[in-house]
Amino acid sequence: MNFSVVDWTILIVFLVANLYAGIYGRRFVKNSADFLVASRSMGLHVGMISLVATEIGIITYMYYAEMGVMYGFTAFLAGLIPAAMYILVGRTGFVIKRCRELELTTIPQFFEARYGRDVRVLAGVLMAVGGALNFGVFPAIEATFLNIVTGIPLEYLLWTMVLLMALVLVYTAMGGMISVILTGYVQYTLLVIAMIIITIYCFTSVGVSQMVTTVTERIGPEGFNPAAHPSFGWKFVIWQSLSWLAIITAWAPVAARTFASESPSVVKRIFAWTGLLFLGRAILPFLWGIAALAYFQGETAVPIQAMPEFLHSVLPMGLLGLVVAGMLAASMSTYSGYLLAWGSIISQDVVLPLVGRPLKPRHQLYVHKATVLCLTVFIVGWGLFYVIPGATYFYLQMTANLFLAGTFWTLVGGIYWKGANRLGALCSLVLGGSATFLYFVVQDPVAWTETIGVLSYVAAFAGMVIGSVFARMTSAVERILLLTGLAATAVVAVLGAGQSDSLAMWQFVWLGVLFSTGLLFVSLSAYAVIKGFSEIQYMFRLLVRGVEQSAAQETLEKETRH
Repeated sequence: MNFSVVDWTILIVFLVANLYAGIYGRRFVKNSADFLVASRSMGLHVGMISLVATEIGIITYMYYAEMGVMYGFTAFLAGLIPAAMYILVGRTGFVIKRCRELELTTIPQFFEARYGRDVRVLAGVLMAVGGALNFGVFPAIEATFLNIVTGIPLEYLLWTMVLLMALVLVYTAMGGMISVILTGYVQYTLLVIAMIIITIYCFTSVGVSQMVTTVTERIGPEGFNPAAHPSFGWKFVIWQSLSWLAIITAWAPVAARTFASESPSVVKRIFAWTGLLFLGRAILPFLWGIAALAYFQGETAVPIQAMPEFLHSVLPMGLLGLVVAGMLAASMSTYSGYLLAWGSIISQDVVLPLVGRPLKPRHQLYVHKATVLCLTVFIVGWGLFYVIPGATYFYLQMTANLFLAGTFWTLVGGIYWKGANRLGALCSLVLGGSATFLYFVVQDPVAWTETIGVLSYVAAFAGMVIGSVFARMTSAVERILLLTGLAATAVVAVLGAGQSDSLAMWQFVWLGVLFSTGLLFVSLSAYAVIKGFSEIQYMFRLLVRGVEQSAAQETLEKETRH
């Protein structure tokens, strides 16, 4: 199906409405707290929507669908782990509760108070580099999707993505977190509709039985049993569990939602419920990839292009435009959230600490906006020239690992271990980043992905413990090593118990996960959108009240001077 006038009309109306909504948030920004954390006024349902919308983009759909094409139903494991980690962190309040209580604006801000300014700047540099390299491939991959679905020539498509990022830059630089929250609500509503439409067409155009048959014929038992697949063994489970714990607690776009929430109790509930929505974020795109594999009978040359080719083939006029608008909504929410989060890291944790003196609030805002602009320029340039080795999902995980491994243990040690100190923090950040750097220098990075992923967290953990012990000469290391050994033993035991060769069992398990996820995602999304609307109204009443109070204060000061 070609992209028709009706489809273009739907797309253009969405872009204009979204730009207006984003710019509307500008009127409520008076200081850095408004710009970076929306005056900490984000409620439960808006928080859920904002968090999930920021972590879903066209690239998310692309790399998850690619995994569905390459690994079949076994890929579902990669969606279950983050959901479980979100629920675990939400229920326990691990790290996030304390971070919200401290009223931080960035994670490295805590590092300065706990360890010193040099730790803050080092963490800020590593986070800025890893975040920019991670974010930098988004436009190029998403341009491939739009090229296939809309038919825009590839030579014009990257400039189309530049224009899209420019639109996001306009309202993000003007309205900050307030605009991100407002547009995220609109974008999430549309992307959920698009996801439901795509999933329905997967069932009507292909069907579950054909998907199961195709995976059985094309991939075999490895397409159902994670224990039988070399890419989904115990190293993958351990690495992904640690990686997602680090993402949830220390990934800047996610942490921004922690800091912007109303209270510590609200942030715990946001993360616990978000875990269920994250099932839909992963499982449904996996399904789309499997449906594309079945639709084309495995005859697709490039796995990452299978899903957009499938959509272009099966969606009718009008629905195609609505789905593309939903996809772009997902990407724009990601762009705005990431630009704000990584830009704030650069400005708050690298530029401002190196300035050496406090700046006026107005000048701080200028710095925040300038870093967002510079980050946008870098992302466009990186996306034009860099070619990803292997599966996109693993590249994104490894670029994040450049700072996540060290940042995670530095954050956990700073909150829960009195013996953690400056030397341990520096060792953790350096060793975690150095281990991950191996991914970019080995000859076959795909074969080494899981090993390097686990190694980075082991090295960062060892750096934190050994560095702190060396500086303080404490015996706590024995207890930590004992707990680590017990945890490793438990993981090995669980994985050993799951070494089942029953193909029928795994088919039943994954189909149960699929249908349960679909039901949870649709019902919970509808509930969050409905409840979130009233929360947005309440949030804006608070912001309007703040604007009015600021205006009254300015008027009083003028009258006093006269």
